[in-house]
Amino acid sequence: MDSAKILELDARYLASVLKVRFFPLVIASADGCRITDTSGVTRLDFTAGWAVANLGYSNARVREAVSDQFARSSFGTLTAMLNEPSVRLAIMVKF
Repeated sequence: MDSAKILELDARYLASVLKVRFFPLVIASADGCRITDTSGVTRLDFTAGWAVANLGYSNARVREAVSDQFARSSFGTLTAMLNEPSVRLAIMVKF
């Protein structure tokens, strides 16, 4: 699917409340601190401070941890269930 089609479908089907975009950037891939768009242009990503990629895109340790956890359980909500990883993380980040 090309960038124009993705932009068209995004405008039609995704809620505007989800969009905090400064310009239309259709991402094909990302690695480390770089994003490559569907035209093949690679840019440095200065939005990682939003905490979505503060360890870099495609970080091997993050991918492995997510894959390991997903293999154990693909869903878990703290509002209805408990799990060990969430408790361990809470201990690590407590104030």
